[in-house]
Amino acid sequence: MHIESFTCLPAAPIAGQPCVLELLLAIDEALVFAPDVGLDLFDAGSEAPAYRSNLLAQVHVGWLPRGHYRVRWLCADGLVAQRARASLHCRQAMQEVFIAAAELRFAAGDSTTTPTDLQGHWQVAAIDDTPALERLSWHRGHADWFFRHFDHAASVISDYMLGNAPLLRGRVLDVGCGDGITALGVALRCQPEQLIGIDPFGGFARLPEILQNNGLSPDVIPDALTFMDADANHLPFADDSFDVVLSWGSLEHIAGGYQQALHEIRRVLRPDGLLFVHPGLYYGNFGHHLGEFSSEPHVHLKKSPQALRELVFSVTPDYIDRSGEFASPAQYWQWYQELNPITVGGFEQELRALDFEPWRVAIRTEDRIEYSPELLPYPMQDLATLELYLSCYNRKHRPGSVPLARIANNPNHSGSSEQTPSAVIASVQAFGREPEGRGGKQSSSLFFRTFLDCRVASLLAMTACSERGSPRHRHALSRRRSARWRGAGDAAWQSVVELLLAPRGARLARSLSLHRARSCRHGSVRQAR
Repeated sequence: MHIESFTCLPAAPIAGQPCVLELLLAIDEALVFAPDVGLDLFDAGSEAPAYRSNLLAQVHVGWLPRGHYRVRWLCADGLVAQRARASLHCRQAMQEVFIAAAELRFAAGDSTTTPTDLQGHWQVAAIDDTPALERLSWHRGHADWFFRHFDHAASVISDYMLGNAPLLRGRVLDVGCGDGITALGVALRCQPEQLIGIDPFGGFARLPEILQNNGLSPDVIPDALTFMDADANHLPFADDSFDVVLSWGSLEHIAGGYQQALHEIRRVLRPDGLLFVHPGLYYGNFGHHLGEFSSEPHVHLKKSPQALRELVFSVTPDYIDRSGEFASPAQYWQWYQELNPITVGGFEQELRALDFEPWRVAIRTEDRIEYSPELLPYPMQDLATLELYLSCYNRKHRPGSVPLARIANNPNHSGSSEQTPSAVIASVQAFGREPEGRGGKQSSSLFFRTFLDCRVASLLAMTACSERGSPRHRHALSRRRSARWRGAGDAAWQSVVELLLAPRGARLARSLSLHRARSCRHGSVRQAR
């Protein structure tokens, strides 16, 4: 990017008469973020500017593609300054960078003092064969799919939630990248060493076409950005491969649950690496993804599955333009049935159990919820929460964290993913004290989730400890308990309970004993059948 010319119209401005300062800019790069022009006016003999203004203070210009542009500063009062200086800046790799400067000098007039209250007005326009600014996503705003992912999502991730952290210059993984628009936005803004986007559906193959439809050339895709057809449940990367892992609106779509994906993310993310997640919240008004078929609040909780299916297959949807991609009713219905019912509270527990330490959180809520009889069974917090944005550190391998060998479904674990009673007892004895700085019921339940076998502990933590488990979770618990646990006998189980017993842990121990008894009863019934 460079300045081709800097002129004044008229060439000899007169005080009190309108004038225009004009710059012609050429952008040679495929794309430049936040291009800004600063204007300084100087009085005779002074090195300090008497008046300052800049383009972005008045006109929002998110980015400009390769081409030629005219930038004007219009002043109805005329110029009385002796010298004008224009400077060109932009953002590269999350930093503001000075590009170039140009100066104009004027003959001395009657006045030698520049008014500080000048009313200048900025304009910017594309010229020659450059795409008009109206075609660019930042000009169209939030109604545009490309804007919401290339401009909004990428900025929220890199700046708002990850604070332009230096780790973004390293190796980055985007889990569930979809069409690749957000991954591209992050790659261009942060300029990482490598950014890999994975998605099992291959939507990123359309990215070159999407770029052409939005005033960008496909060569804007940097060499550091690559895409892979891969599944989040089986990430094809070595341990500690990435500095940052991103997931924007993908975890809720992993069929069968996202627990294994979280374990895989933890595995490939380096210790003290950063994780950003923006999961869809099922019980909010956005999380059901059926808004194109009905604007009724919480329609998915009010209607029966049969009524919802009829709605999807019979109503003509108010399609969101997903950069030219449209889905069939059958696909919409499949995606809805596969949604994971994520809540803020449950998701936080799952992340903490895997040693993810929250750094920044942003929660968007409804202004008001109108309860109807169908909504009464649901917690008000879940209904009122629309969106969750979360960044956290991966604190694995620290004292007190879950060893990799005891994480369920860890590819590096050569043995069974479920521990025997004796192995659990040994684990508790090896880490036989509560973490410092934590207390009360939360401390005991966190201690149990952290140091016992993950396959059993994660289910108990969601049911017995937090008392928020659904009948579906309790049924899954009874089915997943192995014969080794059911046949271990009271002595082995009592050993675990005694190790956990403390003045603040008695309630937890009673809950564990109760679940063990219930599980044994379920096993006896199945054996009798």
